[in-house]
Amino acid sequence: MTISKKLFIIFSATIAVFIALMALGSIQYYRYIDDSSIVHDRSVKAITYAFEAQVHFNKQVQEWKNILLRGQEPSSFDKYLNNFNDEERDTQASIKQLLPLRGYQQSKGISECA
Repeated sequence: MTISKKLFIIFSATIAVFIALMALGSIQYYRYIDDSSIVHDRSVKAITYAFEAQVHFNKQVQEWKNILLRGQEPSSFDKYLNNFNDEERDTQASIKQLLPLRGYQQSKGISECA
């Protein structure tokens, strides 16, 4: 076998290895792109659910203030207490949506996850 044939084989093998590495690299690149889009979507959902939980919690605190300041009459007390309970339910629902995104199991209670 002549030197030119050996060089041709080595050069061809080197090009084949580079092409294979480029193909593997592009496959890995597209996997990373897919993974990053999944992370982005989960992050957006987590921020949205956390914001909703914060809003409902703030409303719940406001209803508690209403109970303390304006709830001397039984009808007012019942109204503000019902509003407080509604906001508590909404806060719990937002937190339950948020927990699976953080890796917690939904079957766990919220107090167990803290």
